[in-house]
Amino acid sequence: ADAVFLKVEPEWDDGQARYEVEFYAGNVEYDYEIDAVTGAVLSFDRDIEDYVIPTTPVTSDELISMDEATEIALGQAPEGTTVVQCELDRDDGRYRYELELRNGRTEYECEIDAVTGAVLKWESDYDD
Repeated sequence: ADAVFLKVEPEWDDGQARYEVEFYAGNVEYDYEIDAVTGAVLSFDRDIEDYVIPTTPVTSDELISMDEATEIALGQAPEGTTVVQCELDRDDGRYRYELELRNGRTEYECEIDAVTGAVLKWESDYDD
C-alpha cells in the first residue's frame, strides 16, 4: 500500500518480452524483471536507501557470526537453497557479509549488515 512506483517499462531481452518494474516502499528500493507473457518473476533485487554508515569503530565482538549471516540469508530464500560462498567484507567503513546462494538454476546474491543482521541487498537471477 505504501509503494511508490518509479518505472514500469516493457523491454525485449534475449528474445523475451519483459517488464522492468522499479518502486520504493519506505526506504527500500525494489527492482523486478517480469515475463510479459507468463507474469513470472525473472529476477529481483532490493536495496536499502539512505543507510547511515556508523561513525564509531566496531569490534569483532559486535559482529554477527558467519553462521548467523548464513541463517539470515537462507531465511530469505526458498527451501532447498544452499550457500555457495560467504565472506566478511569491510566497505565504506561498514562490515557486511557477502553471500552467494543457489537453488536449482536460480542464483542469489545477498549482503547482510555484519552488526545488525539487516539484509542490505538481495538479488536473484535465473541461469538460463
